[in-house]
Amino acid sequence: MENDFTRAIHNEEHSSTPVWYMRQAGRYLQQYRDLRQEMGILELCHRPDRASEISYVAARETGADAAIIFSDISIPMENMGYSIEFVEGRGPVFSERKDTNNGSLHPAADAIREFRKNHTDLPVIGFTGGPYTIFCYSNGARKEDAKTRIIADRENALNALKSIAKTIQSDAIAQVEAGADAIQIFDSWIGMLGFELARPILEQIVAPVVQAIRSKNVPVIYFSMGTSAFFKTVMKTGADFISPDWTVPVTNFGSENTGIQGNLDPDIVQHNPSLAVQLAGSMVYSMKDHRKYIFNLGHGVLPGTDIQTLKDITKTVKKVIL
Repeated sequence: MENDFTRAIHNEEHSSTPVWYMRQAGRYLQQYRDLRQEMGILELCHRPDRASEISYVAARETGADAAIIFSDISIPMENMGYSIEFVEGRGPVFSERKDTNNGSLHPAADAIREFRKNHTDLPVIGFTGGPYTIFCYSNGARKEDAKTRIIADRENALNALKSIAKTIQSDAIAQVEAGADAIQIFDSWIGMLGFELARPILEQIVAPVVQAIRSKNVPVIYFSMGTSAFFKTVMKTGADFISPDWTVPVTNFGSENTGIQGNLDPDIVQHNPSLAVQLAGSMVYSMKDHRKYIFNLGHGVLPGTDIQTLKDITKTVKKVIL
């Protein structure tokens, strides 16, 4: 189906700024909390019926222009022989196993297929983690250890990153083939490397993944944190849209050829609703002449966020006529 989101991401004329929220189906949402009383994150990721439905509910509750399929960036790593456990306060913890599934597990794609079957009124975004961010989790979620490996054991680390990239590329393309309208790559931790260490990863490892997805005629959004200082290098990944964190004004980004998504501070959204709504309106108005712009946060919705705040932000964003 077509709406402001699908038209904007394909650089077509649209009437108002599209909006959706990272971590849209998350702990702030009562329906999600109820669902988590029934099952853990891993089970939910492997239940396409429930994952697709909570994705739809979240989009409808917030008034978003697109759903993002519920999953976790760690899930494709099951195809590399890892088992995954979600530990409170740490997130996904990997442990190796022998069964690699021959690359056959694509639960996010299964959920997208289910979404497509049941919901024709909203576009759906697929996603995967960035190679470096997943590499950090494979090092026990210790970002410092991962960076040390990039510096001290460069060749082996880059080979590991290439293997991860191959796995996430396969998973992203499975999501495309299942019907995803776009793919977002979440690379939350690559900014900690700094320009010199991040550049070869962005240019040699991330960019080929982006191009493989785009070759299927599906747009790519690339989200990263801490990369504002080398934004032009991030743009070289070839992603259709770049999604920066909240630390720099959104007007600092974008070009005629690259779209921009973001980037309201999620802490403001959680702790000061009236200010969040005011800033959302100002942000969208400042970008109203930039045809390739999608409103979002500068990271995921925080658990203590009031859903009414997101509803009010959505209404404010949609009031600005382009």
